[in-house]
Amino acid sequence: MVFTRFSGMFTQDELALFQRVFDKLCKEQRLALKDSEQRDQLATLIIRTFKTGVSDEYDLWSSLSKRRKIRA
Repeated sequence: MVFTRFSGMFTQDELALFQRVFDKLCKEQRLALKDSEQRDQLATLIIRTFKTGVSDEYDLWSSLSKRRKIRA
């Protein structure tokens, strides 16, 4: 889990949220597992966006996604 290093700063629910959004964005952006620099940058971006007040899973994903789908 990419976000375990933040376990003292966020709740388990928040960490799980970050991980779900991260996994979805990695798949969408086709980030290779071996590209740790890009994956770390994405993880940092997810946390920074969350800290601005974007705490809903869909909103967090869509604010970072290139697809920006309309919520149904």
